[in-house]
Order: sequence, then C-alpha cells, then structure tokens
Amino acid sequence: MDNSLYDIYFRGGIAPGQDMDTVKANLARLFKADDAKITAMFSGRAIVLKKDLEKDTALKYQAAMENAGAKVILREKAALATASASAPAAVPSSSPSSNPSSNKAPTQPQEPVSEQDGSWDIAPVGSDVLTDAERQPVTQADIDTSAFTLAPPSPMPTLNTTEPPPPPNTDHISVAEA
Repeated sequence: MDNSLYDIYFRGGIAPGQDMDTVKANLARLFKADDAKITAMFSGRAIVLKKDLEKDTALKYQAAMENAGAKVILREKAALATASASAPAAVPSSSPSSNPSSNKAPTQPQEPVSEQDGSWDIAPVGSDVLTDAERQPVTQADIDTSAFTLAPPSPMPTLNTTEPPPPPNTDHISVAEA
C-alpha cells in the first residue's frame, strides 16, 4: 500500500483555451468563496490548497480543479518526513476525504514549489543561474596588440563651412507638349 502523502498547490495558472473570468467563476463555485479570496488565489504566488492528502484523494482534487479550468501542482511529500510528522500530529485538522469546497483560507508554502517533473523553478534574486558542473572554464586569448597605436588627442573636427556648389544650369532644357 502506498503511504505517500501529497500537497496541492495553485499558482494562478489556467488551462489552455480557458477564459480567466470563467475559471475564476468556476473556482468561486467550487470553493464557495468570495471574489476577494479568488483574486488572492490568482496572485501568481504558489498557495497551498490542501495538505497531506492520499494519492487517490489528491488526484480527485486535481481533476476537480482541472474541470474548473485551473492548473494545479501535486507535490509528493517524502516518505520519511511523513512518517515522522504523522506521529506527533495525532489530531488532524480535517479528514483527507473532506469536501473540496472547504472555506479554509489558502496559505503560502514554506518551501519553493516546482512543477511535477521538477524541471522549472524560480531562484532567489541574485543567485547563480548555472551550477558548477554547467560552467565552462574561460580561456584567455593571447592576442598581440603591439602593432596598434593610438593617435594623440585632438580637438573635435569642425564642420565644413565652404559654400555648396551652385545648382546646375538647366536653361537649355525645355518640356514639349505631348
């Protein structure tokens, strides 16, 4: 039996081909929440919708959210962390099979959330983009510049102040009637 527990996160993403207002209305109906709470869900930050769900219950929540037009993220908790966390937490706040329309306010996750495949995440500001393994050593090129010289500084060049040439003489040209 799989004892893995899952958390469901929402970042405000909508399914392709869905209208934002329609998705918001569907989520308001699904969660029985007012517009302020639904607008807060679409802030772009990952919020926890449900914690510590069994796999089948988490998949039901995911299907309900996708039917409403929203994209959710399922994240599996580590098996060791759930075993140690379930011992002190003897009284759960809600049963795993509770209705998805609970009026519990969404909270922010304590750790960064990534997509199911783990290929995308957002690094903190100022962090390195490449890992040490991805970095390539920079080789300095040895370029001989001894043949180059610089001209001494001089005043700014002046504009040519000579008179432009006179226009060409067109007295001998005439236009004939067609």
